[in-house]
Amino acid sequence: MGDLGSQNFRALELDRPYEGDDPFCGLFTGVEDAADSNDASDLFHGVQQALNQAVAAHREACSRSRVELRRYEVDLQRVTEERNALKLLLGKKREEIKDLCAKLIKAHQDQTDLSEQEKGLIQAWKTEELEARLASELAKAEKTKADADAFVAIYRADAEAAQSHAREVSDTARTRAHWISEFAKCQYRRETLEEIHARGFDLSKEITKARELEAGSLASDDDGDDDDDDDDDNDRSKSGSQSGEEPDGEKTAPVDN
Repeated sequence: MGDLGSQNFRALELDRPYEGDDPFCGLFTGVEDAADSNDASDLFHGVQQALNQAVAAHREACSRSRVELRRYEVDLQRVTEERNALKLLLGKKREEIKDLCAKLIKAHQDQTDLSEQEKGLIQAWKTEELEARLASELAKAEKTKADADAFVAIYRADAEAAQSHAREVSDTARTRAHWISEFAKCQYRRETLEEIHARGFDLSKEITKARELEAGSLASDDDGDDDDDDDDDNDRSKSGSQSGEEPDGEKTAPVDN
């Protein structure tokens, strides 16, 4: 409405005689010399009509441009809002991914630490267990050795009391002590292997071999006892045939199997 009123106002101004300098004076050069004033009026109205049409066309083009511009502005606003929303979503997803990566790294580190701690605890437990068993078995071996030494001492004392049998008794004592010690070692090794086998380690071959060694040491000990008994019987028979009586006050300590 404002544009239409302005157009009508300008049309009225064009209809009135212009006072002062005429800006369209150059357009109407020669009109003043026309003989007929009606021709000049028709020419003026034709120019005014052409000018009005040009203004209307310009306004229509401007209107279309404004509509198109408004549509572009709406599209731009929509795209901008979508872009901003996508930026926010992208930032949120990046933060979520960053948090997940941090959690994953921490979980992996925790798992590694737990694995190392578990390995350390298992190794320490095995070491302590084996050390305790070794100390216990060493104590048993020392006791067995002490018993064997005492047994040898008894034989040595008897050998000193019976000088005629000193060499045989000493050899017997040493042999028996050796096999007792070997038997104790084999028995200790077998029991140790069986206990370790009971904990889940496959030591069947080692246990079988240890049993064979244990049986061999025991058989060797028994064979030595049988040989010693035969020698003692022969010596007694020889002594009895020579003197007709047993040796004065000499007694041989019994041999424990």
